[in-house]
Amino acid sequence: MRDFFLKKISQVYILLLSIFINVFIYATHKTITENIIYNTYEKDLQFFFITLNDILFFLPFVLFYPIIEFFNIFYFKKHIMKLLVFLLFLLSLIICISYYNHIFWLILFLNFLLALFNSFYFPIFYAYILKIIQKQFVLKINLLIGIGSALAILIAFGISYFYLNKNNIFNFINFIGISFIILSLINLALSYKLSILQEKKIAYSLKRYLKKKIFIKNLKSIIKEPILFPSILGISIFLLLLESYIILFPIYVRDILLEDSLFYLYLNFIFLTIGFIFGSFVFKRFSISYLEFGFIPFALFGSCILTLLLPYILNHFIIFFLFGFCGSFVIIPFFTLIQLHSQVKKIQKVILVNNFLQSTIILSCILTIFLLVFIKFNLNYIFYILTIIAFIMSLYIFKKLPFLLVRFLISFSFFHHYKFLINGFENLSNQKGILLIGNHNSFLDWAIIQMVIPRKIHFIMDNNLFSPWYIKLFIKKFNFMSKNLEESLKLLNKGAIVCIFTDKTNYNLQNIILDQQIKIIPFHIKSIWDSSFDKNNEEFSLKNRSINQKYICIAFGKEINSLCQKEIQECILKLSFKTWQMRCEATHTITRTWIDCAKKNLSRIAFIDPLNNISFTYRKLLALTFILSKIIKKNSKTLNIHFSRGSYAPKEECIGILLPNSFENLLCNLSILLSQKVIINLNYNDKNIYSIIQNSNIKQIYTSKVFFESLNLNFNDKNIHLIFMEDILKTIKDQQNKIFLYTLLISVFPKSLLKLIFSPSKNNLAITNINYENNQGIMFNNRNILSTIMQISDRFNLRNDDMISSSLPTYSFFGFIMTFLPILTGVKAIINTNFKNKIANQITIICEETNAFKNYIQTLNENTFINTRIILSGGKIDQNIKEEFESKFKKRIFSTFGLNELSPIISINTNSNQNNLGQILDGIAIKINTDGTILLGGHQVMVGYLNNKKLTDEAIKEIDGIRWYNTKKIGYIDENNSLYIL
Repeated sequence: MRDFFLKKISQVYILLLSIFINVFIYATHKTITENIIYNTYEKDLQFFFITLNDILFFLPFVLFYPIIEFFNIFYFKKHIMKLLVFLLFLLSLIICISYYNHIFWLILFLNFLLALFNSFYFPIFYAYILKIIQKQFVLKINLLIGIGSALAILIAFGISYFYLNKNNIFNFINFIGISFIILSLINLALSYKLSILQEKKIAYSLKRYLKKKIFIKNLKSIIKEPILFPSILGISIFLLLLESYIILFPIYVRDILLEDSLFYLYLNFIFLTIGFIFGSFVFKRFSISYLEFGFIPFALFGSCILTLLLPYILNHFIIFFLFGFCGSFVIIPFFTLIQLHSQVKKIQKVILVNNFLQSTIILSCILTIFLLVFIKFNLNYIFYILTIIAFIMSLYIFKKLPFLLVRFLISFSFFHHYKFLINGFENLSNQKGILLIGNHNSFLDWAIIQMVIPRKIHFIMDNNLFSPWYIKLFIKKFNFMSKNLEESLKLLNKGAIVCIFTDKTNYNLQNIILDQQIKIIPFHIKSIWDSSFDKNNEEFSLKNRSINQKYICIAFGKEINSLCQKEIQECILKLSFKTWQMRCEATHTITRTWIDCAKKNLSRIAFIDPLNNISFTYRKLLALTFILSKIIKKNSKTLNIHFSRGSYAPKEECIGILLPNSFENLLCNLSILLSQKVIINLNYNDKNIYSIIQNSNIKQIYTSKVFFESLNLNFNDKNIHLIFMEDILKTIKDQQNKIFLYTLLISVFPKSLLKLIFSPSKNNLAITNINYENNQGIMFNNRNILSTIMQISDRFNLRNDDMISSSLPTYSFFGFIMTFLPILTGVKAIINTNFKNKIANQITIICEETNAFKNYIQTLNENTFINTRIILSGGKIDQNIKEEFESKFKKRIFSTFGLNELSPIISINTNSNQNNLGQILDGIAIKINTDGTILLGGHQVMVGYLNNKKLTDEAIKEIDGIRWYNTKKIGYIDENNSLYIL
């Protein structure tokens, strides 16, 4: 299997190198021909020969279309490929001879022969590619082809720019001719490395083929295709405008700018090529796991606008660069759409029709430009005419492919940028009807699904949803939504995609599509309804876009054969784990998330301590964490710390923190993580603190001198180094220049560079924290902690104006989570809160130890928590105190349930029922064993018990890729996903 895979990869590389050589030879020869024309002929003849040169390139694709199609369909590709490559070698020999003897007419005519060669070569090339690779890799291959071809053209322009001038043109082109021969020989040798495709020889005469006009039937059949023909036109629009640049811009430079230098001309086209390459790399970033076609409207309209501006902008380099950039967002996605919606056995016919139609349109454009220039028509008006034609063609494309406009309209309406993460895209077929069934919580779910699937989808849902009037008009005009289930499902037989959400599955789907061959695909969307886009639109402007809201994750499952409600829900639940995993992996680590959040909120207040009258912005706090992380790393070297790794323990050094809730505590936690060490927040009330330090191999502890003295602890071990925060902060305070420098770097450097410097690791599974319970260390990684923070953030629906107050100590793992929650979500954090102070009125979320509520009942007035929307108890609270508190302050106390092994929250109880422990947080799976014990699974399940692999294996079992923790508690889950412990 491995050898087979490697053979396929080598075949792809051979074809990519072949296309590079082919494009390089043609592009270089074309630029040399143009250079000879510019250096040999005067104005009118220059224009004539340049136009003729362009006509010769496109003419074979039109003139010989029937013959090309015949040979491509009825002859073995392997034989034709070898023959073509051999002909390229012969053409290279003739080119070299024509260069050496300075035979201009032969040089010019060779452009026609090279174009004729390409007209045969391209369809076979793409047929080979699609035979070798699977369709999900088509986009990546097209990106490589696009970038490789652009590089070949860039080199060709570079050769013309740097070496060709009137004095040495014929000396240098002799060397170029020889290089063509060498490259064509390499290409010929590579062609013998291609494997023979399995093909059936079809006996058919050319005369019979032409007589029956089969090529016309093929042409008509592809023109009728709803996606193929508009996609071909889309590429034609850009090529049409590009041709106007190639033909008209030299005239504009010569007559308007009065510039005779070819260097300026070629330099602009070099910028255009660089723009295309740069755009291809940008497009690749957007299309990691799916085809991003949402930017096509921006690119098409952008190309039209740039063409209009070309005569009026003095800096043409920018125009050409942006035009090339737009071109990558037009050619690559449209060409990928063409391949995705073509059957492998018909790809040659589709490519041939594509070449024929585009060449016909471009030839018409060239002849029109030639006639208009010949009659001395104003150049600006010619640009206007071509732009209007391109604009009208664009409108036609959007009418035929309305799904291309969805991202454009959504972006225009809500000004939100989200990145899509897609899993299982290959499960979507393009040749038959698909019924999509998935979860639904957001008024934009329909748009999200449509934005990632390159076909029009028919949604069975209420179209009376919140949207601006123009989106409602768009939905109605193009029939995206319908309440009529039976009518919509009839479209499935016609090969359409129909989407229905789980809140609509009370329809009797089983009976409606019982006898139909329908492909049923489940899906799960995560991260749209728990961010700014909620069904309750009145909260739209209030909700915060935080770490978990940057990404929209969609997982498409494999085909299922059942429409049973329970089975569908189980499939969607399994997919929910995938979307959660995608979200967690996308955020990478706590430290990278911290840098992201801080960069996003540089000038906002991050932390307030009213007792000590201090506050820090995200900018200053990030700078301090960077500085302290360097100090921590330096201390590990200076103190010559060596630690022995346990049998089942983290590889990194464990560092202890012995501090109360304070700014210093937060600073230490963040800085230790940035220094790539493991945090252990020591419980200063635990009598086993000495054995914990010993078991964890802690060699340095960060504490406060005053606080440490108050604890009456005595560390006799000389290998344990106490580092006092008072000394560190004094050292930092004395280095104002360093603070200024770091603050400046944070303000200027992009977050990607800051992460590369200060948090290079992307290891989501690296152990970051060890928490102790009953003298047993529990290890957690980045994914555990980030997953829990996301789950709580989702349940709280964090807002931009939220302020979180938590008095829970960080040695309690829930306290640790609540300390990091505001810092990683861009919400203000406040500690040492005096609820009699005015600032208490700004606090919206409170998390307190259970004993604090009794004190609040006695000391605070009933209006204290008037602006507080969530009050959370850090543990089980006495029912009498709970009722008394709620009666006085008219605010409910929500209690949490969890286990440290589960990072540590399982559910938050929003009900008054004591037996009900609340709804399970999103991303947590639950199973009930035959003995009634509860198994909980998901990304929040701990890494394991420190130095106790045996106990870890007993507690955690992996089933179907999900890690399950046995709680050893008896209970059940009700129909509302609420947990009960008996």
